[in-house]
Amino acid sequence: AFLRPAPRTKPAKIEKIMEAFPERRFILVGDSGEKDPEIYAYICRIKPEQVDRVYIRRVEGDSRPEGDLEQVFMGVPDHVWTVFDDAKELAMQPDHFILGPRSVNTVDEEAVGGGPTEN
Repeated sequence: AFLRPAPRTKPAKIEKIMEAFPERRFILVGDSGEKDPEIYAYICRIKPEQVDRVYIRRVEGDSRPEGDLEQVFMGVPDHVWTVFDDAKELAMQPDHFILGPRSVNTVDEEAVGGGPTEN
C-alpha cells in the first residue's frame, strides 16, 4: 500500500476527504504532467456538488496533444476548471480569488529562490 502509484490512491483519498466533509466545497490544484487532470475530472463527475474549482498548471515540456485537456474535462462545466501557466494568471482574474497580490509576490520570490517578500 505504501508504494502504490498516485493514480490509484489519489482519487480514493480525495473521495474519503470529501465524504468526511459532505457539506464542504473543494478547490483541486494539480498539474498537467501526470494524471491530475484525469483524476480531477473524475472527481468532478462523481462529486460535482463538492468541487468548486479545478486549477491545472500546464507544465513545461508537457507532451499532451493540443485539445487533450478539453477532452479530459468534457462534460465538466467550463467555469469549474482552469488551465494556467503561471500563478500570476490566477491573481489577475477577478473570479479566481485563490491568490492575492502578496501571494503572487511570494510565488515569484520562491520560484527564484529568494524566499517570501514583504509588502
